[in-house]
Amino acid sequence: MTGKVLVVDDEPSMCEFLSIALSRDGYDVETTTDPLAVIDGGFGGRSDVAIVDMRMPTADGADVLRAIKQREPEMPVIMITAYASVESAVDAMRMGAYDYITKPFQVEEMRAVLRKALEHKKLGDENKQLHRMLSARRSLPAMGRSPQMRAVYDKAAKIAQTNSTVLIFGESGTGKELLARAIHYGSLRAERPFVAVDCGALPETLLESELFGHVRGAFTGAVAEKEGLFDAADTGTIFLDEVGEIGQAVQVKLLRVLQEREVKPVGGTANHPVDVRVIAATNRDLEAAATAGTFREDLFYRLAVIPMSLPPLRDRDGDVPILAREFLREYAEANGKHIEDVAEDAMHLLCSYRWPGNVRELENAIEQAVVLASGTHITSEDLPSRVRSLAARGGPVPDDDEMNLKDKVEYYERELIVRELRRSGGNRYRAAKLLGVSRQNLQYKIKKYNLAELGLFPAKADDGDE
Repeated sequence: MTGKVLVVDDEPSMCEFLSIALSRDGYDVETTTDPLAVIDGGFGGRSDVAIVDMRMPTADGADVLRAIKQREPEMPVIMITAYASVESAVDAMRMGAYDYITKPFQVEEMRAVLRKALEHKKLGDENKQLHRMLSARRSLPAMGRSPQMRAVYDKAAKIAQTNSTVLIFGESGTGKELLARAIHYGSLRAERPFVAVDCGALPETLLESELFGHVRGAFTGAVAEKEGLFDAADTGTIFLDEVGEIGQAVQVKLLRVLQEREVKPVGGTANHPVDVRVIAATNRDLEAAATAGTFREDLFYRLAVIPMSLPPLRDRDGDVPILAREFLREYAEANGKHIEDVAEDAMHLLCSYRWPGNVRELENAIEQAVVLASGTHITSEDLPSRVRSLAARGGPVPDDDEMNLKDKVEYYERELIVRELRRSGGNRYRAAKLLGVSRQNLQYKIKKYNLAELGLFPAKADDGDE
């Protein structure tokens, strides 16, 4: 077993001796004769184990031990001293030292203690990792238990163990940010920052400054230096939601961050390193956009190192009743209402509806129903009008015997409009062109089918001519 070892000893010869001996065993050894540098945080932040002299002229080993434990509570610290005493050994162990070795010592003794210390740390890390993964899975509020979602969870568990860049595909409302958070909190970065950015909600000039920061005077209004979100997420994870909305200029800078792991603030002249895991998400077909030249192909492949796909709610077998009851419990408790379940007629409507807004739309529907419910069960009358009016058209397959010609025509029309609106990112002008209708006609259909309630139209969507 190898790892990174920090040696803190005021004697250069001891530092050199341990560096040579342990490096031969495959350890990555960092040494310093300045204990104050360790106390100030200049060393040891990435080490697996520390070896610290008990008595040094400029600082006591106990102070170094205390400083390390404050920053890295799980790091084993081995104390060494030429002034052996029971009292000093007990004091060191009480403060959290892993073990205590007396000078002079045989290198084999140090190797044995070091090996045990690293095994101890590895076991602790594995237990902590398992706890994080279990917590992460429990923290996924009602994303579903269907076979489709269990496959997603299993893949997320494997991905969490790596630092690889992830690109999550899925329609709006499927839970892409929840999945990104689960990956983060199931990783070794779980105690580090998780920073979420809605790339579609910011204009390109502001997004560049938000992501990478800016220096004073970089542009009008930049009266002070500002830290970017990549810096805020350093050692943690940054989640770039709706990454397909990023403009070409920001795409170039993002590509450099992914390639070089360096950031340059707007108006700055120097790059500085960042240690950030990137998880991105999109509801667009980025591969098609890359082929069409509207999204950089090299950036697409940098983002899609590990692609994941979240299935829409309509394709998740049996998830609607489970999620509906999960949301029911949550909102009934939040509103102080005693509601036992969803009535049979209401559940039939929920299961028949196509849920173009996915889990988010279902959650909103249940929240509304809980607020309006007057009895111990949610009834069909408590559900949103779009669920009651569209369930018969949106749920059954088009050749269902209960559907007349008018229902079937409206079913297909509505599904086609929703699909093209998603493809166009909510841009009514582009969607109308894809559908072969006027924008006025499309607007009428959007109103007819209550599509404005589905979250298909981002605030930044440009409905003007291209």
